[in-house]
Amino acid sequence: MKKLYYTLSCLVVLSGLFNCINTKNESFHLNETIAFEEQADAQEQFERGLMYYWGQGTPQNYKEALKWFSKSAKQGNADAQYVLGGMYYLGDGVQQDYVLAHMWFDLAAAQGNVKAQEIMGVTAKKMSPAQIEKAQNLAQAQKADPGFVK
Repeated sequence: MKKLYYTLSCLVVLSGLFNCINTKNESFHLNETIAFEEQADAQEQFERGLMYYWGQGTPQNYKEALKWFSKSAKQGNADAQYVLGGMYYLGDGVQQDYVLAHMWFDLAAAQGNVKAQEIMGVTAKKMSPAQIEKAQNLAQAQKADPGFVK
């Protein structure tokens, strides 16, 4: 039963990740200059992260995806915050960390991301009360100071 519950939890996270993919087929050219990094807004950074996460137009690279999602999330992009939560929840390219997963889901949920709110509850069931408190404190600190989480 636990295995089934875990599998369903993972599917909830992954279904949300699939729903975040931009279907407008906007093209990014990965050999653009560093200027893109300096000029990209949060949505463009999020979309760049998706390209690396899924390997669309470039080899799959979780480290690069994490970099772009983090940049976008720190600018308040709820989709990027949700995806980062999923990466930490599943351990995709990062060490699995329910505290950080919960923190990112909390930030996304605070902006109205319903899926983040749902999976945050699932994540909390895997955590101790002390871990939940730590995640909530991290989320509060992030809300107060966007440069807090590095």
